[in-house]
Amino acid sequence: MPERWILHKFNAAAQGIHNALEAREFSRASQIIYQYWLEFLCDVYIENSKAIIQDGSPEEQKSAVDTLYTALEGGLKLIHPFMPFVSEELWQRLPRRPDDKTPSIMVASYPTYREDFRDDEATEKYSLLLDCAGGIRSLAAEFAVKQGGKAFIVTGDAAQHALIESEMVQIRALATKAISSITIAKDTSSIPLGSAVFTASPTITVFLDVAETVDATLIAKTKEKLAKAADTAAKQRKLVEGPDWLERTSEAIREQEYAKLAAAEAATKNLEETVAQFEKLTLKSAGSQ
Repeated sequence: MPERWILHKFNAAAQGIHNALEAREFSRASQIIYQYWLEFLCDVYIENSKAIIQDGSPEEQKSAVDTLYTALEGGLKLIHPFMPFVSEELWQRLPRRPDDKTPSIMVASYPTYREDFRDDEATEKYSLLLDCAGGIRSLAAEFAVKQGGKAFIVTGDAAQHALIESEMVQIRALATKAISSITIAKDTSSIPLGSAVFTASPTITVFLDVAETVDATLIAKTKEKLAKAADTAAKQRKLVEGPDWLERTSEAIREQEYAKLAAAEAATKNLEETVAQFEKLTLKSAGSQ
């Protein structure tokens, strides 16, 4: 699945860059290649492929290496118009395929859209796994969990539950090493009180048990973060709803600002639910004393 996902992303990047360059939207083209290299190739696929290359079967290892080569070489070709000297140097260091006699990246064919690389189904499924792993990593970083962390993924959707369960190896490969266990559940009945919350999607919620560190100070700090997140969301909402904002901004800028608003609103919701979890824990602790 990760191989099909990265090839789909590479294919989409090639198409997006072609469209942007034809429209003379050079900033948009550079943003697409930046996102491909940083967010898709380096942050996700290379990290995921390490586990496959190390622990996979010989067939899985070969598939991961072949796909990594395609994604790397294709990525260098995509970025060549923007970084010609660096991309040439790196491309020359890659071994050539047996039938490839191209002497320089300057005369290599530029990537174009390929229908056989398109895979919407794999992309949708793998994106779900990324949302789960990203939620775990975000919570571990937010609450300074360094080791022994216990994470929980809750979804009442049977198909998503089955997918997450079958692809737990992928999630573990992408989640931080600070997590010692990841449990999937159909509801929140088994989630420990005092867990931090991350809404990965409308149907998936990630929890991280931080009950041992919950005290009045942590609750106060979390409430401060909540206030800042809510303020950021309000300011961002005011910006995108401003008069003539749509007419005065380019498509690329609008996408960036809408993404900022979505991130701020998601952070607000996560922190609201986390504060509620913490306060339930303190109430329970107080009642048992």
